[in-house]
Amino acid sequence: MSKKINDQDISRMLDEFMDDSGSDREDDNVDNNSSDEDTCEAVYTNLLPVAFENECANLFENLVEMVDNIDNDLTVPITDNRRQNMNEVPIENIESNYDNIAEEWGFDDTIDEIQHENFIQNHDNNEPFLTNRDIERRSIESTEPVICEWERVNPEPQPHVFTSMSGVSDEVLGKSTEIEFFSIFFPDNLIKLIKKETNRYAYSIIRSLRRKNMLKQNSIWHKWKPVNISEIYSFFSIILHMSIIPKPHIKDFWSKNAFIHSTFASKLMTRDRFSSIFSMLHLNNNANYISRGKENHDSLFKIRPYIDLINKKTVESYQPGQNLTIDEGMCPFRGRIHFRVYMKNKPHKYGMKLYILSDPLTGYTLKFEIYSGKNQKDNSIIALFDRLLEEYYYKGHTVYMDRFYTSPALLNALWKKNTNGVGTVMSNRKGLPKEVVKEKLQKGEMTYSKQGPLVCIKWRDTRDVLMLSTAHSADMKQVSVRSKTGELLKFKPNSIIDYNINKTGVDHGDQMVSYYPFQRKSLKWWKKMFFHLFMVTVVNSYILKNRVNQHKKITLRTFIINLGLQLAEKSGYNQDNYNDTVTNRLSGRHFIARIPSTASKQNPRRVCKVCADKIKYISGKRGRKETSFYCKQCDTPLCIEDCFEKYHTINNYWL
Repeated sequence: MSKKINDQDISRMLDEFMDDSGSDREDDNVDNNSSDEDTCEAVYTNLLPVAFENECANLFENLVEMVDNIDNDLTVPITDNRRQNMNEVPIENIESNYDNIAEEWGFDDTIDEIQHENFIQNHDNNEPFLTNRDIERRSIESTEPVICEWERVNPEPQPHVFTSMSGVSDEVLGKSTEIEFFSIFFPDNLIKLIKKETNRYAYSIIRSLRRKNMLKQNSIWHKWKPVNISEIYSFFSIILHMSIIPKPHIKDFWSKNAFIHSTFASKLMTRDRFSSIFSMLHLNNNANYISRGKENHDSLFKIRPYIDLINKKTVESYQPGQNLTIDEGMCPFRGRIHFRVYMKNKPHKYGMKLYILSDPLTGYTLKFEIYSGKNQKDNSIIALFDRLLEEYYYKGHTVYMDRFYTSPALLNALWKKNTNGVGTVMSNRKGLPKEVVKEKLQKGEMTYSKQGPLVCIKWRDTRDVLMLSTAHSADMKQVSVRSKTGELLKFKPNSIIDYNINKTGVDHGDQMVSYYPFQRKSLKWWKKMFFHLFMVTVVNSYILKNRVNQHKKITLRTFIINLGLQLAEKSGYNQDNYNDTVTNRLSGRHFIARIPSTASKQNPRRVCKVCADKIKYISGKRGRKETSFYCKQCDTPLCIEDCFEKYHTINNYWL
């Protein structure tokens, strides 16, 4: 049988436990004048002995010493002689040696670049590093619905009045040629930056190959020489040439095969030189790159200077009208990148997504933001709109958007900043009137409800269409639509009519970019995006030129051809590498003769080149004045009277 413990035994055991544990239950027995040094016994505080703490501290110091020893074993030892040699080299000599290398390889800072170092804006990522929980919390806080009752009333709309001026800036008005408009978005300082960073990257790659003894004698890197400014102009001129005249492979533009032969690219630079520049092309210093996962990491670091420059110049150069469009664009890319997306409704379903603000009247890209994955920025819809519309708030603009963005919370947030909003909306968005969403309609019928400045409209056509607007009432208008049986009259809500007109701004711009894309396989993601943005700036330049010269508009194809030639001329194409045909035409001996007969024609005739080019220059249409004579040396059909003489004596013979 076990022995029973009475109250006295329990009290005695508790007293013994308190004495052994060093508890401060009996504070009266503690000598406040005694110190740790006066006793050999361990002093206890909160049941943890100091002696044990000292042992932990010693153990931690031993662990640190072991880690240091491991680091020393893994690092390359520096001998005394090497350390002595390093100490003997002055810091000034090391800096001077780097400056000499930078100057030799072409990535040194010139005086002009130092004076304009603030021209290219560097990315300043001041936003805190956001976790998924932070983003979710911000999104919930920023999308709190406005507490207000929905009412079935239809008063006159009272949208914010548009107070801004529209049109091109004064700086743009003074420009006339294609290259002048293009230089707005692709200035000389950007050309110098590309030249500098390309040479810096080439130096680092070639130095690494030499250290590893992997630089082969016949490699194009072995023949590398620092790229200069004129070669950069020639490089982008060839890029435009490749966009206008696509071929399956880059090497085909230098092919001598008669079936695919073209001479423009080979007149500017050799194939190997173009390939080496294409490979080494860079816009930013890799030494400043912050790895993924660390604070202030920028996924778009490679092209950040170009992104910031475009967004700055597009806003400064053109002021849109009242209506704006925000939609998604796509840069096609099927490679490996963590922010690649899939969008089933886009022509190119895989790629990198762009949020684009554009002018629906012209398709001009006003501002854009590239989606670079989670945790980079606050990706909530209201925060995104705040970044895109920062320069356009409080001016009375009307923003058109699709169902991906539209919500009552967003339109209320825009309304508070004197901005109207119109867009289709998903039926499951928070804050919508349930009676409107659930009401069953027949074809052509409409129902609506109003909440403050918001009006929610549901209209039945072939299917239900749900709209939100702060710029319209629930009125309808008769319009003519095309059908299989011909023109058909039907009633549509005014908000849907305006939405269909103004929602196509981003699609219009993307359509023009897709006409002449520079698409090459096996590109790194940032080069794919860079050349996509390059064509966006070409389209923007084209739109600005036609806005300035509205009485003499040109096609996008003509603009790109003229721009490519002007870039080539800026590289010295007219002086050093002029077209051999032009040189032979204006010099040497030329004789006129009849066009020789063929098996099918006894007296063949061909279109006179001078007459045809002159008619095309005046009217824009192809002329067809035929002649029986031609120049044997040039193999060019020409009229015997004046055209033969003009062609061989005047540079611009068509004027």
